[in-house]
Amino acid sequence: MGAEHGGDAVDEAAGGEQQAPAVDGVVLQVRAARSAADLPAAARSFRAGGLLTALACVTAAAAAHRTPSAAAAILLTAVLFLTLGEVTSQAGSWTLGYALAPDHAQGAYQGVFQTGISLTQALGPLAVTALVLPHGTGGWCALGAVFGAAALTLPAVVRHAERHRNTDSA
Repeated sequence: MGAEHGGDAVDEAAGGEQQAPAVDGVVLQVRAARSAADLPAAARSFRAGGLLTALACVTAAAAAHRTPSAAAAILLTAVLFLTLGEVTSQAGSWTLGYALAPDHAQGAYQGVFQTGISLTQALGPLAVTALVLPHGTGGWCALGAVFGAAALTLPAVVRHAERHRNTDSA
């Protein structure tokens, strides 16, 4: 924004501040994707991402009843864990979404995959509203437990799906 829009140096700087996380995200995503190139690695990546997300929830819970500066530092740490968790799990999920689908059904599998993403985006706010808002710290911990349990079970689910896929295609 320039002077013609009433902007000032703060407005000008805000654009750069908004672009930096996007660049960091791309760099992190490319690096994470390289470590999730096959099914076992993708399952490990997704598990690590889920555990980081669980850690973000527990870390957010730890911000309760702290001084404002301590709470801010704790919440920034939670955001870091959440960001790393999302980047790591997404790298794994894309590999899983494509590698487990039979060649003749890639479109159908990707449609279901995208529906699952949309469903989680729709239900996520409900989970926060139902767990975190009324239960505070306990709600954050419960939400973290859900992410952690899902993360820990995923590698076994992937192994089962891979065996089943190989049986079906034989």
